[in-house]
Amino acid sequence: MFDSDPTKICSTLKCRHTKLRMALGHIFHNTKTPISVADIQQIFKSQNFKINKTSIYRELKFLTKNYMLNEIQLDGISTRYEFNKTNPKSYLICTKCDQIIPIEIDNQIFETESQKISKKNNFIINRHSLIFFGHCHKCQQNHL
Repeated sequence: MFDSDPTKICSTLKCRHTKLRMALGHIFHNTKTPISVADIQQIFKSQNFKINKTSIYRELKFLTKNYMLNEIQLDGISTRYEFNKTNPKSYLICTKCDQIIPIEIDNQIFETESQKISKKNNFIINRHSLIFFGHCHKCQQNHL
């Protein structure tokens, strides 16, 4: 787990400071929920930063492989990415409008439970995510 300061990515990984790497660092630093490649492309387009999709995927793979990013399957179809932070986020996801709401869960409870699960199953847990699916307040109101 790393500091999400985009200027520290390259010094932490001891890698080159590329324009794409720094741009991705700033995007993830300023994003509160996991984002997809399509979201990243849209942000780059709005900033007139021309980069092909293959380069984005290559960089995301590099940052994920080096534990800077977490790769998350939120809806079983699309992959999204977020900074690998010390305090993992959990999410509420609306299955109607796809809104993602980050939530905080008591880390002490998770630590205790994950240690029990790890010991019981003789399994080393590297990371986790907790995602709840349902309907947001707005979609509940529209359903009535």
